[in-house]
Amino acid sequence: MWFPTPVDTIAGAVPPWAAVLLLVLSYVGSVYLIVPATVLGYYYDPHHRRNDWPAAVIGAYALMVAAKPLIDAPRPTADPPLSLEDLPELLHPVWELAIGLETGGFPSGHAVATVAFWGLVVMDVDWRDRATRLALASVVVVLVGVARVALATHFIIDVLGGYLLGMALLGVVIWIRRQTSRPAVVVTALAGVLAVLAIVFGRVTDGVVLLGAAGVAGLVTTDTAA
Repeated sequence: MWFPTPVDTIAGAVPPWAAVLLLVLSYVGSVYLIVPATVLGYYYDPHHRRNDWPAAVIGAYALMVAAKPLIDAPRPTADPPLSLEDLPELLHPVWELAIGLETGGFPSGHAVATVAFWGLVVMDVDWRDRATRLALASVVVVLVGVARVALATHFIIDVLGGYLLGMALLGVVIWIRRQTSRPAVVVTALAGVLAVLAIVFGRVTDGVVLLGAAGVAGLVTTDTAA
């Protein structure tokens, strides 16, 4: 007998117009926004406090990629509230990249990366006060997580697990910053180790790409720090 899950209930209650908004919101936590935002944050940093941003974000993605094959959890089977046929053909790639995913469900990569990136924003960006930045970041993180569940791409546990992994990575970055005057070098090494683990655990292509990205980040951040 089939019993509805929370994902079935949530996705089934989302009207088409809201599903479009959720699709857009989902991209706020995607690699297509977080990576460019990380690069911009790194380069437009007059106080050089963000030298470890590229490595930290690469590490977040590497942690997620390494964890997925270990858990090998399925994604929800519920129908998303927005189907491919609901969009014009020109926007089909937008749907495929956000909803039509075939990798494991746990942890949510959007959740891991969103927590990592917005945590860095809270710590390092000079805009208003830290409490305001934390409030804004918390809203973004929660909304991205809600979007991933409501679009039937993740179970709630996938998102919560992603949050925990993102916070764990942030905690390690904060600890590294307190232990060394060259945190970018150490965080880059951490990202490289996580990328190697991703390769060992079976995500070879993604791991190699992330390992190469960590190498580039190491060269760039080391030159900047020097």
